[in-house]
Amino acid sequence: MLHPDIARATSFEIKSFMTKRSTITSATLLLFAIAGVVGGALEEQSSLPPSTSLIETSAGFDSESAYQVGTHNSNTCPAGSEKMTTAAQCKAAAAYYGKAFNRQDSWAAYPGGCFWNHNHQFYYNTHVGAGTSLARPLCVKLTPGCAFSDLVLPSNAFASGPNCAAGGSVAHGGACTVSSGSPDHLCSSAQCTSGSWTSPTCFLWKLQNLFTCSTQGSNCASWWGATQRAERGYTASVHSKDGCGEASKMLFPESPYDRDVSPAYDAMFKGYTMQKAGYENGSPSTGTKQVNWDKPMKYGHEQDLIEFSNTAWLNGGCAADAPSCVAGFNYDPWTDMCADSASGWDGTTTPASACGYAQHKCDEFKIYYYPDKQNAILPLTSDNQASYASENQATYAFTYVFKKWMECTAKKVTATSSGTAAEPDGWDCEVEKRCVCLSCAMGYETDAPGDNHYTGEPCSCDAAPKSVQAKAGMQCAQT
Repeated sequence: MLHPDIARATSFEIKSFMTKRSTITSATLLLFAIAGVVGGALEEQSSLPPSTSLIETSAGFDSESAYQVGTHNSNTCPAGSEKMTTAAQCKAAAAYYGKAFNRQDSWAAYPGGCFWNHNHQFYYNTHVGAGTSLARPLCVKLTPGCAFSDLVLPSNAFASGPNCAAGGSVAHGGACTVSSGSPDHLCSSAQCTSGSWTSPTCFLWKLQNLFTCSTQGSNCASWWGATQRAERGYTASVHSKDGCGEASKMLFPESPYDRDVSPAYDAMFKGYTMQKAGYENGSPSTGTKQVNWDKPMKYGHEQDLIEFSNTAWLNGGCAADAPSCVAGFNYDPWTDMCADSASGWDGTTTPASACGYAQHKCDEFKIYYYPDKQNAILPLTSDNQASYASENQATYAFTYVFKKWMECTAKKVTATSSGTAAEPDGWDCEVEKRCVCLSCAMGYETDAPGDNHYTGEPCSCDAAPKSVQAKAGMQCAQT
């Protein structure tokens, strides 16, 4: 395909040109036709640019750049890089180098993908292309992966996942699942980032389930779709205004309601028979009611392996719209009733401890540290938080996340009537907490020599001052 910057010389145009310019020579006409019709060159230029050009000496073609340039007469990328796949990438590269992006087109005689032309402009070629002395491919550097042999695992731990074995290599952004040989221990995954592994850790996890809060999981619509609900035994009708992402809910890597071993009954969304003052149909002494919550997409739990593929659920920040959530196991937390089937609660075969719930809470606070005074303040009220946030020029602002997971089981379950749901009487609870520093930001009067409150003390979670750690510890104990 001809480059649009060259006048397309059709036979009619050539004849017209000859009529108007009778002095044109046959040799000139031949060169015109070759340049405009036969050659399909991008821009007319008799010589190549010097080997050290403006673009090659700019900030881009060095070890810090995200790009690599190929050689003249080549249609391949240098080792450690790959061709761009969109014109948008090529346009971004042109902007990075301060050059013009001309356009996207198809040229058989120029490198495929993004290339730098001898006119110092960038083009994106949709054709597979070919090498030429007039242009050079521009490629994106590959982010290095991680060799499995370089992964250091905690004692008594093992890894699993794609390529997570001897001789394997995991791409940048990938991960290996790390598990402990001790069943009561939980391990963080090993993440591959730019050729280096994060260091996985294993720790005691007292609770029976892993869970976190979100407004919806990665597969909310299908998890609560009509077919999927029916396959899992959810037969109740759904409210017309039910929708994903509208309320806080609990996510699990493995749904406790649907697993093969000791599944819990989902009293809220499978329904149950209840007799309780204020809820029954009929008189308080004899009436019962079938209770069922008809908005599972909005309030129901979900199974979401993606959410637990790394440790952000454990050590990261709070879900902005879902700082807390609760889910009942053989229990409806909305009405405080135990039910192990649609009929209610069968206390003759089901132990009281089978009625329980899981709850998660997450808070984020900033702890303000005055480096020249070495004291720390943790404002808790919204007014104080706003006040310190607006006057933080002399402080280091440490952002902490305080997370609490709790699982509770009923000590005793008392039925109000035979064949209906029953009320729990007291709870036994296990608690897990994580209180983690996420970041540190320096006020503008603390970050450079000569500033009024500059001390040179590092602003880092890894070097959090003792007064900051003390404030965080006290808040963690109260979480």
